[in-house]
Amino acid sequence: MRGGEAGGPVEIAPVDVVVGEFRAFLVGERGLAAETVRCYGTHARAFLVWLPQPVAAGLAGLSAGQVTGYVIEYCRGRNTWSAKAMVTALRSLLRFLHVTGRVPASLVRCGAGGGELAAGWAAAGR
Repeated sequence: MRGGEAGGPVEIAPVDVVVGEFRAFLVGERGLAAETVRCYGTHARAFLVWLPQPVAAGLAGLSAGQVTGYVIEYCRGRNTWSAKAMVTALRSLLRFLHVTGRVPASLVRCGAGGGELAAGWAAAGR
């Protein structure tokens, strides 16, 4: 929690807690540049908000099919560079979520060449 305008505590949304921890991981563990951390954080937040809520339950039941569905939905109508940036950020997020125990199985392979994310991207016309 943090102080609100009136000095009282303000509840931080669970999605924002996860995104904050992810950004700290990117800086502390991966040593990424500030702009990369901002970009990855933005994509992470969009994905986490897209999941069924509450976010902890959505992550606990996360499947490769859901990840692929998100990628397909995101890629429609976007250019190649935008799609590549999102997939790269999403792979990093999935790695973080697995390492921190938020998802039950590693879904990083979804983002590997020939994997679910790549298949989703191709299905979206990329």
